[in-house]
Amino acid sequence: MTIEAQGPDILTEAVLSTDEKSILTIIKEYLNQNRVFRLPDIVSYLSSRNAQLSTPLGYAEVNKILWSLIKKRIVVPGSKLSHDTILDNPTRGQIYDFVTKNPGSYYREIMKNLDIGSNEVIWHIDILMRFGFIRYSEIEERKIFFNSAVRNDYDVEIYYLGDKRINEIIQYLVQNMEGSTRTQMSNDLSMHYNTVVKNLEKLERIQLITRSDELDTARYHINFEKFKEILNGIESVKNV
Repeated sequence: MTIEAQGPDILTEAVLSTDEKSILTIIKEYLNQNRVFRLPDIVSYLSSRNAQLSTPLGYAEVNKILWSLIKKRIVVPGSKLSHDTILDNPTRGQIYDFVTKNPGSYYREIMKNLDIGSNEVIWHIDILMRFGFIRYSEIEERKIFFNSAVRNDYDVEIYYLGDKRINEIIQYLVQNMEGSTRTQMSNDLSMHYNTVVKNLEKLERIQLITRSDELDTARYHINFEKFKEILNGIESVKNV
């Protein structure tokens, strides 16, 4: 299982310095003319407009601020957008809201729930990530998405616990304190044996269940202490 987290914490223009806001105003003026953010052109434009300010900044200072805005993903080279206009697009706003309310979402889930085509979803998610609104983790060769403000401490747990079959197994084991075998679970839950085995392996991986071998038969139990820790942990990373 590979896990790769991407994306910075989301930033707002409220945290910018006075000089950064001045330079950003000029950049927006440039972008509002339906121009793409290209570094050589924007540097030239900033130089000419900066000279018209009441208190012009030095060339080195302008460049320093420009790179600061890029690093903070307030502006992104190659785009006509700026940070404060990203959610003006209704579809993009929909996707952002869905990911925020459903941490651990993946492409197909977003497409199905919002009835949006794959190319459009991919396009808008790329923009949201480039500007730092959302991030992703790669788990089991699938990209799953989170609001960038959600810390990545429990990405795997959030992803697993969002699975319907895994939740059915957890609820079953919570109700059967004496534990259960794979065959028992398969029969009682009307779930294919191999599906039960695969999901039990995932739950063992995050230590949410324990296994005991009795007469060469494996029995599985909920690890209630770990269950409580995971639930509390998930709440803590969401409430930021």
